[in-house]
Amino acid sequence: MSQSTALKFIFFGEDIFSLVILKSLVESNLNLKPICVVMLEPIALSGQRLVDYCAEQSIPLLKTKSVKSNEFLANFDELKFDLTISAHFQRILPEVLFGRAALGGLNLHPSLLPRYRGMSPQHWPIILGDDQTGVTVHLIDEGVDTGNILCQETISLSNDIYIHELQKKFLVIYKTIMVDAVKKLMLGERGYTQPAIDLPYFGKIKEEDMVISFDMGVDKAYGMIRAFSFPYQGACFKNLRIMKAARIGNDIIAEIKMSTAAVGLYEDEKSKYLILQDGVLEILKWKKI
Repeated sequence: MSQSTALKFIFFGEDIFSLVILKSLVESNLNLKPICVVMLEPIALSGQRLVDYCAEQSIPLLKTKSVKSNEFLANFDELKFDLTISAHFQRILPEVLFGRAALGGLNLHPSLLPRYRGMSPQHWPIILGDDQTGVTVHLIDEGVDTGNILCQETISLSNDIYIHELQKKFLVIYKTIMVDAVKKLMLGERGYTQPAIDLPYFGKIKEEDMVISFDMGVDKAYGMIRAFSFPYQGACFKNLRIMKAARIGNDIIAEIKMSTAAVGLYEDEKSKYLILQDGVLEILKWKKI
């Protein structure tokens, strides 16, 4: 599919995941032209490759601390554009931007909406033991991740998946899903309404969300370790940041419980263990804090 007149879009992104989406659009056969890429200041290390790509492709880059300030919005007063696209951009876009676009706005959200609306959709399916998650591209409206769904792809989650493994699965989908969504918009499709299910909103991960407590079940603790492992700083227990762990057999659990009656950390000549109310995890990789 191609068209003689380029479809002009403004792109909002922050990191390597955003870059994969932008490249898929630029390299598609849809004749898409990014007239501006918007990034938040200060730009994180994970965003430097996006900055470099804009320089290589001569795509104007606009840095801002706020997408709602009059100073920022004035940059678009004289611009005509067809679409706004947001991917891994941690701000809500004002209606004045996506509302002015001829085709509206699209947002990529790494969950199976309406589940896990908010700023931490990658972590919670692992923490809470879901057997699947996915990627959604939806129309942007005035709500938070509430617009019509144009494309959605499901990812199966194993009981032992780590966050970096899930992110690799995301990246495979990211190479095609936004292009597919734009194709649908160009054909006049407007997606379907999200199911009206009363589900919680998940805000940005806070330090206390990463702390394993004594009374926590082993399933949730194991989920937290996997969800906050590399490339994140690790789940916290006392003075440890735990990056990798494994469930252990009943024979080892019995041996440990004969040696200590308390929950918490236990260490022998072989390894280090995290003892919780309903099970034990062997700690395979950690760092002291």
